[in-house]
Amino acid sequence: MNIAENLKEINNKISDVKTQFNINHNVKLMAVSKFHPDEAVLEALKANQFLFGENRVQEACGKFPEILQQWEN
Repeated sequence: MNIAENLKEINNKISDVKTQFNINHNVKLMAVSKFHPDEAVLEALKANQFLFGENRVQEACGKFPEILQQWEN
């Protein structure tokens, strides 16, 4: 299963739980990009995952400008 399929499955499960427990507020999935290669983060972006967590802001600052440049092209 690829990243896009995993994200779709997880988001479907979130929707199911929200329905099951009558949760009406917005729930967002935060993907952890720590230790993952740029290609994996780029694939997640292409699958509409825009919220990412990193352990250190310095790592995100070093990683994301290049990833975002690739995504925009």
